[in-house]
Amino acid sequence: MHPDCHSGKADWVIGFTGEDKWILRDLILCARKSKHLLAKSHTILIDDNTENVQAWKDAGGIAFLHTGGFEDTLIKIKTTVKNFKVK
Repeated sequence: MHPDCHSGKADWVIGFTGEDKWILRDLILCARKSKHLLAKSHTILIDDNTENVQAWKDAGGIAFLHTGGFEDTLIKIKTTVKNFKVK
């Protein structure tokens, strides 16, 4: 993983959510091949890779394919979080 990857994704999350730096306490960055190992029923993956999204869902997590439409992705996330029920 490139060293700038972490700071770039952190900046993206802050800009995307409009939250302050505290939102980053729950941000996890890892290599592509390991992402699905972190999936749980209450964890969310936002990714631009369909294979990562499918592997995450197959492992029991909630995943969103981000295709560059920030508003579309944000609407999907807000709707899912609003309707989320802890099992």
